Order: sequence, then structure tokens, then C-alpha cells
Amino acid sequence: LPKYQLFNLQEDPGEAKNLEASNIEKVKELKTLLLKYINDGRSTRGTIQKNDSINFKWKQLELLK
Repeated sequence: LPKYQLFNLQEDPGEAKNLEASNIEKVKELKTLLLKYINDGRSTRGTIQKNDSINFKWKQLELLK
């Protein structure tokens, strides 16, 4: 699979056309938002929450770099 995948699910529910290459800014925006959610421990407004473990290494985050 490609490193990143971005689909327009309304127009392409079968996920046949990866739009990542033609929407680089959107991919950057979504990566930044995902990292914020992880670092804040939440995706909603409010006090920052701790994640499960301070020593836990998210291997998946390496893909976002």
C-alpha cells in the first residue's frame, strides 16, 4: 500500500483513486491535526489528557514524518 492514502469517499466509496499526490497540502493539514490529537490526548476541546503510557513508542508516528 502507498505510504499515504487520501480518498473522496463521497465520489469514490470503493477507494479506487488515491488523491494524495494531487492534494499534498490537505495531507499535511491532516497529519498535523492527527499529531495534535495524539499530543493533546483528545480530539475535542478541553484540558489536555495524558495518553496511556509516557514510555509507549507509537511506531505509526514515524510514518507521519
